[in-house]
Amino acid sequence: MAVSSSTKYPLGSPQEHILMCESHELPIDVICEDCDEFICGDCAKSNHRDHNWKTLTTAAKKRRRGLLKFLEKIEEEDLPGIEENIAKASKKIIENKEECDSGIKKLQKHFDVIMAKLLEIKKRHEETLRDNLVKRMIN
Repeated sequence: MAVSSSTKYPLGSPQEHILMCESHELPIDVICEDCDEFICGDCAKSNHRDHNWKTLTTAAKKRRRGLLKFLEKIEEEDLPGIEENIAKASKKIIENKEECDSGIKKLQKHFDVIMAKLLEIKKRHEETLRDNLVKRMIN
C-alpha cells in the first residue's frame, strides 16, 4: 500500500511548505538567537536590528559543528571510561559469584557436619531409650 505524501507530510512535501513572515510576507530564513525566534530578513533588519541573528543555514552549520564536537568529546573522553567501568563491573560480578559459590560450599560443609552430629545424637538417644525400655520390661 503506497503512502501518500499528505499522510507522510501533513503540511505537504517539505519543499512545498515554506514558512512565511506574517508581517512582510517573505520566507522565514533567519533565526534571532537573542529572542529564539525564526524571522524573515526584513524583521532581522528592523525589529531585531541590534540582536544576534543568523541565517538558518549558518545557524544549522554552527549547531551541527557543535554537535559533532560534542559527539567527538563523548567518543574520546567518556566512552573509554564507560567501557572501563563496564569491564570493572563485569569482573566484580565474576568475583562476587565466585565468593558466593565459595560461601555456599562452606555452609554446605558446616551443614553436613551438623547433620552428622545430630544423627549421632539421635542414634545415642534411640539406643538409650531402647536400653531403658528393655530394663523396664525386665524389671
